[in-house]
Amino acid sequence: MKCKEVKYLLPDYAKNKLGENEQLELLGHLEKCRKCAEEKTAIQTIFRQIEIEKVAQPSEIYWTNLLPRIHERISGKKKSALWEIASRAFIPAVTAIVATFILIRVFTFDYSKVEQTITTAVTDDQKELSSDDADSLGREGLFLVDYLEMVENKSSSSDVLRKIMSEENNIFESDRINIETTIHTLSDDEVNNLLAILEKDQIN
Repeated sequence: MKCKEVKYLLPDYAKNKLGENEQLELLGHLEKCRKCAEEKTAIQTIFRQIEIEKVAQPSEIYWTNLLPRIHERISGKKKSALWEIASRAFIPAVTAIVATFILIRVFTFDYSKVEQTITTAVTDDQKELSSDDADSLGREGLFLVDYLEMVENKSSSSDVLRKIMSEENNIFESDRINIETTIHTLSDDEVNNLLAILEKDQIN
């Protein structure tokens, strides 16, 4: 008898369920094989321990509720498995749809409308500020009209500042020439009266 067959028969031998011939063959092998003999001793010890420590049987309520609890656990596992499968299938699809929608919105956004809106707003402001309004505002109004015109023509900021400073210098220069011309046309009495008024303003 081989070791594999002996190991298979050892539990029955420990419980005295072997026939006479099988038992004799088994004992003959155990006398020759030390490893199988040690395993026989271990199995006999286990069976004796089981007989000593009697396991308390569950109550009838346990057996009554056992099958429903098993069904409940199986049902819960099925639901969770279905949800996991559904989430794996649908979440990537939903993500792809949202990403596609965002990309469509980004690439189809008409940036020219934004530029047109800004240009229209500047043009409207320029139209509202007529030449009469600019005259009533003085030099600041003229500068503002020039500025709006240059913005509409897409001039650089340096060009705008250079033009404003140039026009401002021209205006002050023309004012100085007009004052000198006016003074030359005044009579002596008018000049004396003007000087008296200026001295009075300085004192005040």
